[in-house]
Formats: sequence, C-alpha cells, structure tokens
Amino acid sequence: MKIPATSEPLLPLYSFLFGEVYRRRVDPIHAVQWYRTLVEWAATDPYKDQQGASGLVAVAIWRWLQMSSTQASPPLTTSQFQQIITVWDQHARLLEGMFENSTGAFTALPQLKEDIVRRLSALAWRLGKKDDARRFFLDYLAVATTTQFNESETLLLDEAVATQALSRAKVQLTLGKRLFALGKYDEAKEILQKVEQSNDPTATAEARLLLANVLNSTAGTRCLTPEFTDLIEKIVAEAKDPDVVQDALLLRARKHVREGCTINVEAFATDLQRVITIVPQGRKAAQALYELAAYQMESYLDTGKAVELEKAVQLFAQLRESPQRDLFLDSAYFQPAIGYYLRGEPGDLQKATHFLRQLENERPDGPFHLKAQFWLARIAAELGETSESRQRFAAIIRESPYDYYAIRARMHLRIGVRARKELSLNAKTKWDLRRSFDQSVRANSTPVGVSPYQVRLHAALSAGIYQDVLQKEVELRRDKVGSRRIEQVSLDDLDTWQAVTTVGLLLALRQDALAAADLPPVVNRLQTAHLVCHWRDHDLASCDAPLLVFLIGAVNSSSAVQGELQRDLRYLAITYPKVFASTIMHVTNSFNVPPELLYAVMRAESAFYPAAVSPMAAVGLFQFTLPTFRVLNQRWQLGIELRDETLRQYLFEPEHSIALGARWFSEELLRPQEGNIFWALIVHNAGGSVVTAWKRRWERAKRIDDYEYMLETIRFRETRNFVRRVLTTFWIVGAAGMYQ
Repeated sequence: MKIPATSEPLLPLYSFLFGEVYRRRVDPIHAVQWYRTLVEWAATDPYKDQQGASGLVAVAIWRWLQMSSTQASPPLTTSQFQQIITVWDQHARLLEGMFENSTGAFTALPQLKEDIVRRLSALAWRLGKKDDARRFFLDYLAVATTTQFNESETLLLDEAVATQALSRAKVQLTLGKRLFALGKYDEAKEILQKVEQSNDPTATAEARLLLANVLNSTAGTRCLTPEFTDLIEKIVAEAKDPDVVQDALLLRARKHVREGCTINVEAFATDLQRVITIVPQGRKAAQALYELAAYQMESYLDTGKAVELEKAVQLFAQLRESPQRDLFLDSAYFQPAIGYYLRGEPGDLQKATHFLRQLENERPDGPFHLKAQFWLARIAAELGETSESRQRFAAIIRESPYDYYAIRARMHLRIGVRARKELSLNAKTKWDLRRSFDQSVRANSTPVGVSPYQVRLHAALSAGIYQDVLQKEVELRRDKVGSRRIEQVSLDDLDTWQAVTTVGLLLALRQDALAAADLPPVVNRLQTAHLVCHWRDHDLASCDAPLLVFLIGAVNSSSAVQGELQRDLRYLAITYPKVFASTIMHVTNSFNVPPELLYAVMRAESAFYPAAVSPMAAVGLFQFTLPTFRVLNQRWQLGIELRDETLRQYLFEPEHSIALGARWFSEELLRPQEGNIFWALIVHNAGGSVVTAWKRRWERAKRIDDYEYMLETIRFRETRNFVRRVLTTFWIVGAAGMYQ
C-alpha cells in the first residue's frame, strides 16, 4: 500500500483505514506505522489553521498507545512520546470535538480521551518524565469514570503526595467532581465526604459545595433539608473563597422558591442580596441581581400588582448599570418592555417602545434582535403608527424570511391585529411560503468554496464510507447499546464489537463537516448541510439528519448569520427534507393528526434520528422514556413484552415510534386540549399541571387568546424555545404541502 502525499486531504482516511486493516490482520508493526504516519502529519499543521487536521488523529493516538503497550509492538520512545504530546497539547478543535457531544442526537467518545490521558500518564512515568506523568494523571482524574487506580497509578499518587507535588484531597476532589458530572451521586458523595474531613480548608469548602449540589440533584432532597442547610451554613461561615460562598448562597436561594417546595421569597431575596454584597462588581453578583429581577417580574405577571412591576423595573435598571451588564442585557431591556406592555396604562406602550429601541441600539445583532423588532412593530400598530409598524414587519421578513417572527410578521401584514389570535396561517401567507418552497426545490445547489474538509466529505460520501458508518451506528445503538448512550459504553466493549472504527470515522467526518461549515462565506454552512443529507425514504443512511439540523440551526449563530442563511434560495429545501413520508402519511390517516405536526415535533425532539437517546434515557424519534412507554403499552393494550430491551427496540423502529407519537398526540394531548396545537405542545414539553397554572395567569391578564404574548411569557425557557421551533416548522412544512 502506497502512502499518499502529505498534502492530500484524504490522507487521514487512508492512514486510519490502512492501520485498522493491518490491526485486524494481527500485524501490529505495519498498523502502528500507519497510525504514526497520521500523527506525524497532524503535527505539521498541514492546513495551517490550528484545527488539528482530522479528528481521526485522536483515534490514531489511542491506537498507537494501545498497541505499543503490548509485546507485539515496540514500546514508544521518548521522542515518539514527545511527538504525541506535541499534537495532544494543542487541544485542537477537531480532536476535542471527538470527545464532546455538541447536540443531544450526536455521538461522542469521552471514554477515548479518558484512556488516552491515562495511558500518557503511565507512559510518562515509565520514561521518567514525572511532571508530565502527574499532569496527565490529573487530566485523567478530570474525565475518569472509575475510582479504581492500577498499581503504577497508586505509586505515582503516593510519591506525588509524599513530595507535596499533589495533595490527596485535591485528587479526591477532582474525582468527586467527575463522578458528580457523570450522575454517579452515591459514589461522588462517598469520596466528597472524605475530602470534607481533610486538613485542606479550600478542598473542604469545595467538597461541601459539591455535596450540596449532590443533594440538590438527588430525588427526595430537592427541597431544603437539614443536611443541605448545614452544609451551606458551614460554607458561608468558614469558606475563604468568595466564589464558593456565592455559589452556595445562589444554590440555597433557588431552593427557597423551587416549585413543589415551601416558598420563602424573603429568604430567597436575602440570600441573593448577600451574593451581591460579597463581590458587587462580579459575574455572580450580576447573576443574583438578574434572578431577583426575573422573579419579581414573574410575580407581576402572576399577580398583576403594579408594585411588583416597579420593583422589577428598578432591579433590571440596576442590572443594566452593572459592570457585567452584557451577560443579561437582552432580558434587562426586554422584560420591562413586556411588563409595561401587559399593564397597558396611559404611557406604558411608549415606555415599552423606549426599552425595545434601547435594546436595538445596544444589541442590533443580539439574540433578541428579531424579537425586539417584532414587538416594536406590534406596539406601533396598537399606537396607530401604521406606517412604522408595516415597515418594521417588512424589515423582519427581508432580514430573516423564515424565522418565527418573520412568519408572524407576514400574518400581521395580511390580517392586521387579528394575527395575534390566530395560530393557523392565513391563505396569502401560506401561498407565499409555498411559492418560496417550490422555488427552493428547483434551485441549483453548487459548491461555494472548496476546503480540505469538503474534499474529504465528498470522497467519503462518493465511496459510501459516510453512509456505511452512519447505518452501522444506528445498528450499534439498536442492537448493542440500547437505552444507554454510546458515551456510557466502555471502550473495551466498543472495541470488542469493532465499533471504535465505525464511531471514530463518523465522528471525524462530522468534525470535518463542522469545520467546512464554519469557513467563509456563511453559505458554506448551507452547502455542507446539503452534502450530508440527501434523504431517501426508508434509507436512514442517506441523510445525517442530526448534523443537518445542527448545522442549519446552530445555537451560537448570530441573527445576522441566520438571516444570511435564510435569504439563500436553497434554504427551505435543504433545511426541511421530506422524511419518513410513507409512514407519516399512514399514521396521519389512522390517528387524524396533522402530518406536519409529527414532522415538526420529531425535528425538535430527535433531529429525525431514530436511535436518539437523551441524557435522561428518552428514546427514539419522539423521545419517549421507558416508564411512559410502559404506561401507554398497558393503557393502549399494545401487547409489547415489558422487558427493557424489547421496549427499546420497539422505540428505535421508525414505524413504531411514529405511530406511537401520532397516537400520543391524538389521544393524550390534542383531544384533551380540544385540538389546540399550542396547548398540546406546551403539555408535551412541560406537563399538564404547569399549563393549568399558566392558563390561569393568562386568563387573569385577559391574554388567553393572544398566542404571541403567551409564547413570550411561557415560564420555562426550554418550553418557550421548543414551542417556537415546532410552530415555525409546522407552518413552513404545512404551507409547502409536503405531506398532502
């Protein structure tokens, strides 16, 4: 096999796959040569962009370390160790992306990083590089999933403690943090209680704070308990680090007003005021001030008492004067505007307008930009300023034509103030969106720019590599992993199943796609999304739907970036592929549910990925949890065997999951809400009990028929964003007639 030229963008694929072939042939000498070739190539930064060249370099480093630790392959030398850490210490984006889950439907391999740093620590110790050994050992503790140390690690720790290079309390604290992050609360608590008894006051305070967080996250102790209160009091009385004291007070303050617990607003405010006085100019003081102001505004929205509004407005004014104002500036302007809009006394609409204009002046490209423009337009209409209102609505449509606020703006331009009471699109708005979608389907999709990452993607797609690993990952989740996430499976198990190759390739290609999408111009993002998704019904490997959805709706994209994407003629056809067409149409007829509603919910819940598993173990396209599925299985007499494995496999099948989702919306959500999609979506995401309380709030405010206002004042941010995303997709796909 000939080694490709080092300038060839396909070198990572060639080198890694050749290495894997030789490894499976039990030829470690040649396998290591290929892995080493890849690492050495990455060390030269071939594209001069400091991104790491390819995510496959991370897997190659692991394979090289793994195989060199056996007798079949020569041990690594000092110079080779130096080559590896030269690449590793860059913390390059493409390598780090292999270990981090960018979005819920993505896969990641944090266990790969865990094993690499553990092996690097052992290797450095063997080579006599004790400082490096200790450094990598601490890196290992930060990502470890076990509390068990091997013999060499125990020796390393004992020597480091004896020479005071490391403190045992610090080691245990780091491990306790990691176990807490993994949700292993019992194990974390056991270790942290040992740290609490140490002679290190700094470690003791941090351990107590983590123990308080463990209690805060554990079922049965989510409200105030004597144990939690005792920990917080000890931290406040004894901790020297102001950050730790502020974190403890913030944690307790939130418990004072947690829903379902005894509410103590006075204690809540007292704790937050103490946070503010400790370091008045700091980030945590700004956080405390924001939480005070936001709670006061929620109180006003609940009660309608003017005194509550004025208190909230004053607190938001203080927040805008804070040195850390940029952290909460959008809300510090928008929430007072909504408060004055709701009160509606003489002069209040002008006050609301003032706040929104100030927000636009200070944050013209901020996350609330379109929201501020929309409400400025709506308030202008209510003030009789028709020309300004129409200009603002039109500007929103020109800027981001398919955003939620642009679609609502189209409604206002067509039917005026009646739009706020309408959830269904009027005929002219539907026709506008239908025409735009048809034009988008007919538009040519040609590459805008060519980078090494795009070349690699093209090659992997042309050779069928991308499609193959995508299909194998679905099968891996369905047949081996179940309701766990791949991140929770041991590296040994993944390697036994020959899955490290599959998952490593998929992750690396996704990292290539993300790197390609971020290159200028902005439309490269759209082009990359088109590359990775050419949906063919019943062929899950034809589209990397989670990546498509992430690329188009990247959370960190500014409103300007989103606007530029939406103004591209190809946007609609690429963003909304026609997925699961035959299944959706079948269940729509069976359960009388709008097909575009099923489409929109799947897009928001799982990014159309049948094997999606959330951190809370929700499974499949509609993200059902197993306890919920068991209840439905019994209620609807589905006759599914109640073993977890059987239930999971049922939910992983698109036909079953879509049918279950359709029946869920038909019988459990739409029917009780008299067919109202808005209420059904809120109940689906937040639960029925909170919706009842929110309805009372909106009825008291005489806004129960104002969908735009209600959406802005949904109490939970997650629910607010979910409903907005689903409605936008629902309107566009429905107008396009995709499933008619």
